[in-house]
Amino acid sequence: MLACPPMVRPGCEPPLVPRTRVDMRMTFRCAGSMMRIVRAFAVASALLVMGCTSIAGLSGDYTVGAGGTGGTAGTGGTAGTGGTAGTGGTAGTGGTAGTGGTAGAGGAGGSGGSIPATCLNGQQDGEETDVDCGGPLCPACPNGSGCETGADCTSGFCPVDDGVCCNVACDGTCEACVAAKTNGTDGTCAPIPIFEDPDQECVAPPPLGCDGAGSCAACGAEATPPGGSCPGVCHFCEGGDTCVFDCDQTQECEYTSINCPPGWHCDIRCGGVHACRGTIINCPDQYRCDLACGAIQHACQETDLLCSGNGPCSISCASSDTCRDTEVTCGENDCTAACVGGDLPVLHSCPGACNCTGC
Repeated sequence: MLACPPMVRPGCEPPLVPRTRVDMRMTFRCAGSMMRIVRAFAVASALLVMGCTSIAGLSGDYTVGAGGTGGTAGTGGTAGTGGTAGTGGTAGTGGTAGTGGTAGAGGAGGSGGSIPATCLNGQQDGEETDVDCGGPLCPACPNGSGCETGADCTSGFCPVDDGVCCNVACDGTCEACVAAKTNGTDGTCAPIPIFEDPDQECVAPPPLGCDGAGSCAACGAEATPPGGSCPGVCHFCEGGDTCVFDCDQTQECEYTSINCPPGWHCDIRCGGVHACRGTIINCPDQYRCDLACGAIQHACQETDLLCSGNGPCSISCASSDTCRDTEVTCGENDCTAACVGGDLPVLHSCPGACNCTGC
């Protein structure tokens, strides 16, 4: 702190009323000292304003006391956080952050997407690939529905040859995803039945179509009989898949027609004299058909064996005169004759069969 000098120097105490000339001089000297003190205080005050801490040059140098510390600065308010962007069809933008203290308001949520009314009217219209589904605007279609690309289907598969949504890619040989080709269910991939070829995949020889197991049929292929009860026209059945006509008595089947039942392989056995003379044999479609002529006189004389269009067919002649004037009309599948000398059967339509082997 600033030391306050005495207002009157020691020894400078004039009398209240100067009485002599000496007293007058003392009074004036004290007055001069007082004037110097007043000037010193004025200078000290100015120096304090300018930050000086001492005053030199004055009698009994004076020291300026240190200034008090200022108060602590106040902290500003915390800025508010911006609002969260709304959810919806198109996301709304977030609100602008608020100024210090007050939080900004959140942005408005976007509006959700909507399905066009044409996708809910129970009709196939616009760019829909089936009723109320497919195309760029409507939901994807379930399996079995019409489609143009995989994007039209919930499964992501639209086989190009079928045009329906499928459970798998179904792009292999001899398989399809429509009931019209597989006899199965629309939308479920399955093999194309044997000897059928709706997509013309099996054009190389032999052109027999598919084999029923996902490949093209080889020459000599045959369908697998479904089995069941032996058909009434058969003399008996063997192996659960073959109908047998057993003509082992003289003239037993002479000049008759033998019609092999569908869905069964067919064995015709002619073991008696003239047992099958002049007989017409109609083979089953898709299934094997075999004519066996025993070593008995004219067992199969003038017999006509009509092979089916795509089932394999064969004739065997066990003696020289068994198959006199016998004729075989081949189909597209394997057509074979096996003979033991003498009269031989005539094979017709060999160029159309995948294999034609005569005696």
